[in-house]
Amino acid sequence: KVWGNNSSQPSRTIHYVLQKLSIEYEFHNVQLIKDTRTEEFKKDVNPRGKVPVIEIDGQKLTESTAIARFLINKYDPENELYPSTDIFKRAKIDEWIAISNESYRPTFGPAYMGLVFNPVLVGKPLVEGDEATQLMEGVKNNLKDLNENLEGKKFILGETMTLADIFVFNEVVFIVDILDIDTAGTYDNIKAWLEEVQLDPIIKDITEELKHSIEGFREMTKTKEEAKDD
Repeated sequence: KVWGNNSSQPSRTIHYVLQKLSIEYEFHNVQLIKDTRTEEFKKDVNPRGKVPVIEIDGQKLTESTAIARFLINKYDPENELYPSTDIFKRAKIDEWIAISNESYRPTFGPAYMGLVFNPVLVGKPLVEGDEATQLMEGVKNNLKDLNENLEGKKFILGETMTLADIFVFNEVVFIVDILDIDTAGTYDNIKAWLEEVQLDPIIKDITEELKHSIEGFREMTKTKEEAKDD
């Protein structure tokens, strides 16, 4: 069993790993905020109120990093996504997952909430002025960091796509789309990398579904703003 939502970056990562390893699973689509905050969800699925969650042989596992590593170790430990035969490469993958989780995500999250999602999801006004500028600067600094690290590389660690790419991709593809950031010119290495990663048919399908969700959200926001003006 898998609990998740395609709008959740960590959920998309686990969705990808499950499909890449050809693992059959029963998917439970969870509405973010609405479902995850309920006492029922916290009692029956995850007391922390987060997705993704998997259940195997009656045991639940949370946190996307732990889940992804577990699935590869259990079903395909030699997979290039996280190869057991190359300990140093695994360490570098872990390093980039940590960068994604501890640097990029904590910066991107407040930006897309404050600059886009607040009015619809939590009923708060959009962030403006100096605070908005500061949020965008944080996003740009992280994109600059990634762009520099991709110089001369096809993927984050070289010629092969790994879990590092999947974790970082799911954060970056979302933030550049939702904030309408044009990667051409300023972030050419990121632009090329995003295109390369999306050559993977599983990633392509997951990302197309995400884009439909973003368009739906934009329509919902537009409708809400028009109703407010009336």
